Amino acid sequence: MTASWWVVPVELTVGRGVPRIYNRCADGAGPIRLSLIIFLSLLSLLAGCTPRPPSETSAPTGSSSSNPPAQRKSPFYWGTNAVLYDIQDVNRIESLGGKGKVCARVTFYWSDIEPAENKWQFPVYDGLVQRATQAQIPLLGILAYSMKRVSQAAADMPGDPWALSYCPPDELEEFAAFAATVTARYPQVNYWEIWNEPNNTYFWRPAPDPALYGELLRRSYGAIKAVNSKAMIAIGGLSPGVGNDQVNEMSAPSFLQGVYQSGGKNYFEAVAFHPYNDGVSPDQYLQDYVNSLHNVMTQNGDQNKEIWVTELGWHVGAQPSGVTEAEQADYLSRASKILYSLDFVNRFYWYNLKEYSNPAMPVATKPAVGCAPAILNPSLYGLYDFAGSPRPAADAFKKAVQSSIGGRASPR
Repeated sequence: MTASWWVVPVELTVGRGVPRIYNRCADGAGPIRLSLIIFLSLLSLLAGCTPRPPSETSAPTGSSSSNPPAQRKSPFYWGTNAVLYDIQDVNRIESLGGKGKVCARVTFYWSDIEPAENKWQFPVYDGLVQRATQAQIPLLGILAYSMKRVSQAAADMPGDPWALSYCPPDELEEFAAFAATVTARYPQVNYWEIWNEPNNTYFWRPAPDPALYGELLRRSYGAIKAVNSKAMIAIGGLSPGVGNDQVNEMSAPSFLQGVYQSGGKNYFEAVAFHPYNDGVSPDQYLQDYVNSLHNVMTQNGDQNKEIWVTELGWHVGAQPSGVTEAEQADYLSRASKILYSLDFVNRFYWYNLKEYSNPAMPVATKPAVGCAPAILNPSLYGLYDFAGSPRPAADAFKKAVQSSIGGRASPR
């Protein structure tokens, strides 16, 4: 067993079929910019002594409001996507809201954990879960993806048998056994997504298949519940399939309807969603996106199930898809108010905690071929830059957590 089997892949996904490859070893520096403080202060004055999200009825789609909010009927939980490789990530998450106030979403890679059949490797994840538990950071785990050795479609893919693959496994029961093994090992983690963006032609190849995914979901659900009856299981975060930078994807509502039609209704407690629309203010689209998904749930008798927004962010960069740091912070504030106003939205995880690669050191890009990952330069979604300095969005996130009524991280 080589040490390379123990290393969590340094690829982080951004939710629209575009992977980002990160170099964890480089160093860099970045300035602290707080250009949004005056804007947020004005909002606070308009809303009262404590800034609060808008009410469900006071802010229609495409507008913002400073009217006092209605009390939510259900709790609202905050989080961020992170890797938790080290204590620095823990400290950053704690700085966003204090102990127990901010969750973390982390991927548990099958190709890392079981690189050879029944040869389990847990050191990296044991450390990760231990750090989160000690810091009272509730975890949401993503159980993903496949690897060369379990998928005939990936047989001609270069690399070792455990090389990461985005083609589904030939034997779905093998994935379910992986899911059960991981969830049994970490009973303190009660929130799980099955795969990531299965309606996206990057993460589910060669093309989205809601019936096949529904079967994977069914088998995984049964396996997980058998070892942890308290676990809450979500359909893996769906890409919107519409809007900027959406390519070759089945829309989230269409894919979800396909899962229902394949008999998947009883095999999830929540639907995870990634309502990206690069460069566009959330006022112009976000509520419509989320409502369109909830409408499908309602039509299938699942109106009381939750939507978890497990990825959402805007990257700093050139237009039309990039935004300024001030706009990134502004959009975060606006998005949090919109999502908070929708009582069926239970969670909001910002993408991403920080930049995990040095933008000053471009990589040699490589397109996706077959089942293999691509290599692309990262986009800058982080609340913190590569050097660990906060962007204005970090301050906006803190204020959103502080101003939420009853805002907390974990209901259990």
